[in-house]
Amino acid sequence: MPEQIPETISFSATNRRYYWLAFIGIGFMFLMILIARSGHADPEWVADTFAVIGAFAAIIGALQAVFQRAWLKLDREGFESSELKGIGRISWDEISEIRLHVERTRGIATEHHAAFDFLRGENPLLNRVNHFFRKGAIQLTENYRVPAAELVALMNAFRTRAIVANEA
Repeated sequence: MPEQIPETISFSATNRRYYWLAFIGIGFMFLMILIARSGHADPEWVADTFAVIGAFAAIIGALQAVFQRAWLKLDREGFESSELKGIGRISWDEISEIRLHVERTRGIATEHHAAFDFLRGENPLLNRVNHFFRKGAIQLTENYRVPAAELVALMNAFRTRAIVANEA
């Protein structure tokens, strides 16, 4: 992390998961078509139906990969994220310190994300969101092409700078 914190910084995520969805959907579609045409599907409409489902998954994945990209923008006042678009801009003084959340599968750390809690305040929308998200635990599902630990450190640096500036 750089010594000087920039005024504003923006990140965008990869669409790798949507490409995988499209690829798997195409593979599933062709597999079901081959099974239906080989005569091993009984009844045949089942394989045709799953082929159509695979085609829809491929189309959705391709459209998402081409037209939608997750983003995160940090600045002095707070941050905005495409993941939390419905809430809008989140001020640094409305959230707790950002921490590293580790998801585990069978005891093995599989994913790392930035996580934070909304602080109880006077904003009724945030209070409702706070209650809705497991008593305030919010995690960003994307890491925006930055290692999660570095993203957490950078977000905390922005947050600390804003809080110190507000107290002065």
